[in-house]
Amino acid sequence: MKWYAIDSLRRATACIAALLCLWPAAALSVRGQEIKPADVQCPAPLPADTLGQAECDLPQLPDSVVRALARRLGMVDSVEVAACSADSLSREKSRYERNRERAVAAWTRLIPNQTTLQYAGSIGMFNVGLGWHYGRGEHWETELLVGFVPRFHSGKAHTSLTLKQRYVPWHCPLSRHRWVLEPLTAGLFFNTISGDDFWARQPDRYPKKYYGFSTKVRTHIYLGQRLRFNIPTRHRRSHKAVSFYYEISSCDLYIVSKATNKEFPWSETLSLALGLRWEM
Repeated sequence: MKWYAIDSLRRATACIAALLCLWPAAALSVRGQEIKPADVQCPAPLPADTLGQAECDLPQLPDSVVRALARRLGMVDSVEVAACSADSLSREKSRYERNRERAVAAWTRLIPNQTTLQYAGSIGMFNVGLGWHYGRGEHWETELLVGFVPRFHSGKAHTSLTLKQRYVPWHCPLSRHRWVLEPLTAGLFFNTISGDDFWARQPDRYPKKYYGFSTKVRTHIYLGQRLRFNIPTRHRRSHKAVSFYYEISSCDLYIVSKATNKEFPWSETLSLALGLRWEM
C-alpha cells in the first residue's frame, strides 16, 4: 500500500498537524525543515456531505513531513521495501555464497530430528539415543542408542552402543490424522558392549576356531509395529509427534543356535523391546 499516495492519509495528516500545534517548534524539525504552529491551519469539523468539497481546502504538507509522520505512526513505505527486495533479488549470488549455502544445508541435515527411549531388546535394560528420519515420505530412520546393562551374571555393569536402521513402509492415518498407525517396521542393528569380558577376536587361550562368533559385536534383525500421535499445533513445544512401539528381534548367534539345535528355547531366541519415540 502506498501510504503517501492515498488521499485519506492526506486528510489524516491535517488532523495530526492540529495536534502538532501544541508541540514546540523545535520538535517538528524534519530533514532540516521546521513547521511552526502558526503555519498550520486547524480546520473546524465539517459535515459529512461537505467533506468531499473540503478536501481541496486542507493544508498540503511536504512529502518529507508526511513520511516523517508516517514513520512516527509505524507505517511502512511498501514502494521502498519492494525496491529493496527487487534489488536484492536481481543481484546474482557469487560462487562463494552458493557454496556456503550448500554447505550449510548439508550440515543442517545432520541435526537429529527424533529422540528414542527403549526398554530391553538385547541391547541393555534401558537405552536412550538420537536419530534421523528422512527420505520421501520419511520411510527411513537411523538411530544411535546408548544402553545400560546391569550386572546379572557378571561382576560389574556395562554400557552398550547400538546403531539401528529402520524401514517403515506404511503410514495409515486414523482419527483425522491425529493418530497414525504404522503396521510394520523392519530393520537391523549392530550392537557392541564394553568390558574386557567381551572380545571381538577370539583370545589365544581357546583352540583355533573354537568360537565362531564374536562376543563383543552382535548383528540383529527385527520386526515391529508403531502407533504415532501427532501433537496439535497449538500444544507443540519442542516436538510434533510421539510414538509408542514394540519390536521382536533376534541376533546372529541365537538364529544359528536355534537352527542347529531344535531344543534351543524360543524365549532365548527372540527378544522383546518396548519404546517411545519423540519426533521433532
